[in-house]
Amino acid sequence: MRNEIDVPAPQETVWAWLVRAPLWPTWYQNSQNVKIEGGATDLSAGARFRWKTFGVTLDSRVEEFAPPTGCPGAQGRRASTPITAG
Repeated sequence: MRNEIDVPAPQETVWAWLVRAPLWPTWYQNSQNVKIEGGATDLSAGARFRWKTFGVTLDSRVEEFAPPTGCPGAQGRRASTPITAG
């Protein structure tokens, strides 16, 4: 499954919203009940979290965590955060 959204904002701003998984439902309608294990507010390398998408509850883990390192304010780049469910 793949979902994409184009956001006209600097990559640092987009990253800040991506790592704050409990806030995903405020901008991504197909996410619900996002909880990071241990009560953290932001995702990090190896973080485990539970969430619901498309009616299915998933237990996920961050496999790759690479904050943006491009030019400050660069736009139009795609970010990918692989997760595993299971």
